[in-house]
Amino acid sequence: MNDKNNKFLKTAVAVFVSLAIAGLAFYAGYVTREMKMPKSLKDAEFVLETIDKYYDGDFDSNEFLKKAVTGALDRYSFFYTPSDYQNVTIEREGINTGKLGLMFYSGSTHVYSVSGNSPADRAGIEEDGYVVAAKLNAASEFTPINNYVDFDTFTSGIDKGIKIDLKIRYGEEERVYTLAKEDFNESYVWYADSQKSYGCIYDKSTGTWSLAEREKPLKSNVIDGYAYIKFSRFNGDAAKQLKLALDKMKERGNKKLVLDLRNNGGGYMDILEKIAAMLCPGSGNRPIAVAKFKSGEIYNFYMKGGSYDNYSFEKICILANSNSASASEALIGAMLDYDASENKNVVQVYVSLAADGKYRTYGKGIMQSTFKNDNGGALTLTTAHLYWPKSNVTIHGVGVTPETDARVHGVAPAAGVDAELIAAMS
Repeated sequence: MNDKNNKFLKTAVAVFVSLAIAGLAFYAGYVTREMKMPKSLKDAEFVLETIDKYYDGDFDSNEFLKKAVTGALDRYSFFYTPSDYQNVTIEREGINTGKLGLMFYSGSTHVYSVSGNSPADRAGIEEDGYVVAAKLNAASEFTPINNYVDFDTFTSGIDKGIKIDLKIRYGEEERVYTLAKEDFNESYVWYADSQKSYGCIYDKSTGTWSLAEREKPLKSNVIDGYAYIKFSRFNGDAAKQLKLALDKMKERGNKKLVLDLRNNGGGYMDILEKIAAMLCPGSGNRPIAVAKFKSGEIYNFYMKGGSYDNYSFEKICILANSNSASASEALIGAMLDYDASENKNVVQVYVSLAADGKYRTYGKGIMQSTFKNDNGGALTLTTAHLYWPKSNVTIHGVGVTPETDARVHGVAPAAGVDAELIAAMS
């Protein structure tokens, strides 16, 4: 094994040291290394040193640690190399480098989400279609795309700026879209009412966001008096974008809000703190989620700012599904709790049917913390359970359901229509 791998194995040992001895106190004085070292750490060092000395096969130290952390702990815990963590940090800021802006259900060509302000979004691609073929824009023949591997193989070797055509099937209809990989700042918020639709646009020269009218309506069936806001992720500048949409709602005289959190898988708690201040009565210094750690420590996340009263809400309807998770579920909890405690009586939640036959959200009521390594890498671990701020409810493993609160309503699916949106506006 080369010097690089030897150095990395030493770093790997250090990672296991920090995990094994966290929270333990050592006796003062001069003691030998063997006396100080916990048995679990000796075992970890033995494994790594033995692999280094004897294993006759390909060994990727990074992959070993990634699988060790996630496999032994949970799906939310990760080991990041320096380059991995740099990419995570960039994406957390909503910056995408050389991407189309399409996300798929695992292994398939079924479009799960279209990133706002991305090449795919600007091309007009919508969710729930299936990519069935692709070609370079200049080519004459399409290449069939049968699964995600086919799609990744086709697109991975194509540089930024090179136009491609994607054939996407929606039901019985096939449409062709032309787009190219680009660097873009992702938007997470869209707005629509009975007359107009808007999307968030980023001006790179000024570093600011604005709302731009969309040629194609985001939702064509929003009724008078309602504003529909789709919110996809607690990342980047999501709080600034949501404020733009709420200000547009106020400008256009709408006081009934439909907040669509379907497929919003969560994100970062500091962004939740800002967003909750716009959607929960009261202002700063009010907790919107409570984290309870293994040690018994309790930490409150607080509203940052406060603009709820600016919008004179008459009704707030939240749309959710089994992919609404984490920060989305925490936001729902804070909105329900403060709506009740302040006697506002404006919040209702409409949940669609999950694959298991239950009306529920995802059910992620745990929080992760990231510990940075001196070499630029990091370790993300599940460190706490989250509870709603007033009722002390935790939805982990269960989700937000009609049993959670009487203001949560299950909505049966209906072919060809948005049943949750219709129920919310009725």
